[in-house]
This record gives sequence, C-alpha cells and structure tokens, in this order.
Amino acid sequence: MKKVLDWVDLEFTESAFRPGHADLILMSDVVYFPHLRRPLLNTLLYLCTEDTLVLWANCDKYPEYEPDIDSFLELLEPFFRVTEEEEGPQKGFGGPCEVSEGVVKIRSLRILNMELAQNELARAKVGGPGEACIKRCFF
Repeated sequence: MKKVLDWVDLEFTESAFRPGHADLILMSDVVYFPHLRRPLLNTLLYLCTEDTLVLWANCDKYPEYEPDIDSFLELLEPFFRVTEEEEGPQKGFGGPCEVSEGVVKIRSLRILNMELAQNELARAKVGGPGEACIKRCFF
C-alpha cells in the first residue's frame, strides 16, 4: 500500500502510521530547506525499525538551488547507517528540473540504534505550546 505523508506533522504521522509497518520507504528529492531537515529526521525515526530499508534519491543541483545534502547527512549520522548505492548524472534521468552538470545519488538508510532513535524522538515531542503554534501558523 502506498501512502503519502506530511513530515512536518509528527502527531498526524503517529495517528496514521505504525513504526515498522513499512518494510521499504522511498524518498526522492526531499532535501531542500533547512527548516524541514529535523522534521524529516523525526518522521524517519518514528517510522523505521531495524527491519526498515529507506531508499533516498536526491539531486545535488537544481536550476536555481543547491540543496545542503551534507547537513542532512550529518543530522542522520548518529541514527542511521547511510550507504551510497548508486551515483549518476542528473541529465538523462528525465526530471523536470534537469541540470546538465548535476548528479543524482541514491542512498540506503538503516537505523543503527533503536534506543537512541526513541530518545531523540521523545526529545522532539517535548516542544511545548510555542512549537505547536509554530506548526499551526507556518506549516
């Protein structure tokens, strides 16, 4: 079954999904804006178990933007084993925003330590009313 989720709403994710329900999570071009990195990490920490494989493809350039993939990889590092599976030129992949000198990398992610992941997720949930307001007002 295919489901789409909004990773800035962890409460919804918890109501609609169960940890480990998906054996495979596919992500494509999800690293754009700095304020979305931590919510994406928290969503992955919630959804993944040791049995979950995440496949993530991301371009390194877009016509008017270069995502900071390294910062997202640093965020993932304590929680996931990240393996680069494949790399190729962006040109020819058929995307709507092809950049001739761009590169697409496909990475796999596997959770490293469930206890560490759960501790991080618990910290993310302790946001207080200010965080709830930010979510309602800006997302």
